[in-house]
Amino acid sequence: MQAMNWKKALLRDNPFISTPPMPGEEIIWADMSEQKGKLENRLRSALLTSPSSLVLNYGTWGGGKTHAARYFSQEAVLKALSDEVGVVPPLSIIVNIPRGAKSVIRALYLNILDAIGLWQVSQSLSRVINALGANQFSQVAYGFVRSEEFVSALLMLAGQIQESDQLKMPFVTEELISPTLKRYFLASATSSDLKELRLSRDIESGSDMIGILSAIFNLLLYSTTDVAPEYSEIFLWFDEMEEIASLPGKEQTTLNSLIRDLADFVPGNLTVFVNFTPRPGGKIEEVSSYLTQAVWSRFRERIMFFGLDGENVEKYILDLLNASKFRPEVLKAKCPDPLFPFNKDVVQFLQEELTDRTVPRYINEVCSLVIEQALAAGVLDEPGAGIDLDFVRAMSQQLKDLLKYK
Repeated sequence: MQAMNWKKALLRDNPFISTPPMPGEEIIWADMSEQKGKLENRLRSALLTSPSSLVLNYGTWGGGKTHAARYFSQEAVLKALSDEVGVVPPLSIIVNIPRGAKSVIRALYLNILDAIGLWQVSQSLSRVINALGANQFSQVAYGFVRSEEFVSALLMLAGQIQESDQLKMPFVTEELISPTLKRYFLASATSSDLKELRLSRDIESGSDMIGILSAIFNLLLYSTTDVAPEYSEIFLWFDEMEEIASLPGKEQTTLNSLIRDLADFVPGNLTVFVNFTPRPGGKIEEVSSYLTQAVWSRFRERIMFFGLDGENVEKYILDLLNASKFRPEVLKAKCPDPLFPFNKDVVQFLQEELTDRTVPRYINEVCSLVIEQALAAGVLDEPGAGIDLDFVRAMSQQLKDLLKYK
C-alpha cells in the first residue's frame, strides 16, 4: 500500500500519532501549559535544592502523564533546565510498574539498571573512585550499602583489579564488563561466578537490591568541594502505578517499601514521580488505598491531568500542527491558516464528538483518523484545499465507532 503523502496536508508526517516516538526522536509538548509549568517548577526546584521528594501525577487515561515523563526525560530538555539554574545535567529514568509480577522489586531493579546502563554505572563509579582513591571510595560506599561484599562488587564495577596469589583479573576493561560481573549485578550469579569474583554472597533479597540501587544512586550524586557530581539530580518516574492493584498483597507492600526506602536511603537529590490513572469514576483517595501512609505522606505536590476545554483543545491541535518537527517554515509559509488542514468549525465539531474525552490521546486519535481519511479520499489533493465541516460530519459514525470502546 502506498504511503500517505502528508505534504498534501502541509506536514512532514502525522503530528497526531499515538505510538511512542523512536529513541532519540524529538518529543513535542502541546498546550497543557498548567501541567507543564508545574512540572518545570518542580524540576527547577529539585535542581536547586537538595532534599529528595515525591510527586504524584494523577489523572485520566490518555491525559498525558506518560508523555510528560518522556518529554521531561529528553536530554535537550534536561540540559536546558540545568543550564538555566547553573548545575550539571540530571539523570532521568522511566520504569513501568510490571503487571502481576511475582517479584516486583526484582523486575524494577533490573529495569532501573537497564535504563541507566551497567556500563554507564561503571564509568560513573570509576570517575568517583579516581577522585577519591580506592580506600576513601570504599568507606563512602560502605556508608551507603553496609556490606563489605557489596562494596567489593562496586569496586570491581568501578574497574578496580581483583588480586589473588597468582594473577590479577580485571572484570572491567575498555567498554566491556565481564559476563560474570554482569550476572552478579543482574542478580543471577552462579556459585562458580561467586567463586571467580571471590565474593561470598549474591544479590538476592529485595533488601539487597534496594541497598545496591541506593548505593549506586548516592554514588552517582556524590559530591564534595573537590568532587563534582556525575548528575545534579536523579528523576525517577514510576509509570502506570495503577498496576499496583494487579500485584499480590505481599508485592504491593514490597513496592511501597521500595519507594519509601529510596526516599529514605537517598535523602538528597532524588525526585520520584508517581503516575497514577484511576479506575473509571475513581477519586484521588483511591491512590491512598494502595500506598502506605509512609509513602502517601511524602508527596510534596499533586499534579492533575484531565480533559482540555474548548479553547485548549484548539491550542493543543495548533501546537502539534505547527511544531517545526512536523511543519517547518517552508510548509508553514504555504498554509492559508495555522489550523490547516482543519478550520475552527471542524475543530468545534470534533470537540463535540469527543464529548467528555478531550484528553490528548483521544484528540490525537480523532484528528489522525480525519486527516488520514481526507488524504485517502483525495480531499487535500488540490493546493490549499482543506477539510470542511461536511466531510467530518459524514465521518460522524466512524468517529463514534473509534471512541466506542475506548
